[in-house]
Amino acid sequence: MERRKFLQLGVGLTAASLFTPAFVKSNPLIIPNKLPLWRGFNLLEKFNGDHNQPFKKEDFEMMAKWGFNFARLPMSYHCWSKPDNWLQMDENVLKEIDQAIEYGIKYKIHVNLNLHRVPGYCVNPLSRTT
Repeated sequence: MERRKFLQLGVGLTAASLFTPAFVKSNPLIIPNKLPLWRGFNLLEKFNGDHNQPFKKEDFEMMAKWGFNFARLPMSYHCWSKPDNWLQMDENVLKEIDQAIEYGIKYKIHVNLNLHRVPGYCVNPLSRTT
């Protein structure tokens, strides 16, 4: 066997043996990267200003009962402000968003606040500025 192939094989086998479950478990310096497996739903109550509704407690209850752990809330600033005066916030709508976060905490659902539309930007390429 060529020396180069021998070294490659030896290094490969050594590296593979270092990351066996038994070795990882017994070595406190190795911390496996365990990313969560998110499973859930989009909740669209604040997706656009035309259909601005409070988030529903029942949705979070159902997700938890069915074993889901993630709620994505795609939102538009048109729900909590007006396009012509986006610096003036509607506190009642912001409280509804706070309530959704509280539901997430209560039912152990990770809440992702996803800003689909903010002043000057929209994820929809047909409507970037409003």
